Amino acid sequence: MGRNEYSNAPGALETLLMFSLLTFVFHFSWEILQAPLFARMPTMSHWQATLVCLKATFGDVGIALAGFAAAALWDQNSRWFIAPSAGALIAYLTTGLLITIAFEWHTVHWANRWAYSDVMPIVPVIRVGLAP
Repeated sequence: MGRNEYSNAPGALETLLMFSLLTFVFHFSWEILQAPLFARMPTMSHWQATLVCLKATFGDVGIALAGFAAAALWDQNSRWFIAPSAGALIAYLTTGLLITIAFEWHTVHWANRWAYSDVMPIVPVIRVGLAP
């Protein structure tokens, strides 16, 4: 292995920026696709619904970055995703899942910020939507 073998590899900041961009595109697409599963989305104007999805996407990116940080801490490497350990994958998924469940429960059942439509599959016991 030569000294310059990794000289073109992105640093931690570049890695986070690329991860953020990719997760933004994925999550924004997902927010648009799951819009019919939320009660008020079909009655909003296109622009209103797009803004709601955009706002949710920024939250999703934050959740994904928290999971990314948990996995990076686990593997002690900001490029953990290239060859992730089982622990890093579990840290990433568990962090994202727990934050999503807590946020979803809070916004639906406590703050009443949104509601599910009749077609949203609900996870029993925790009573949150499966799609989010």
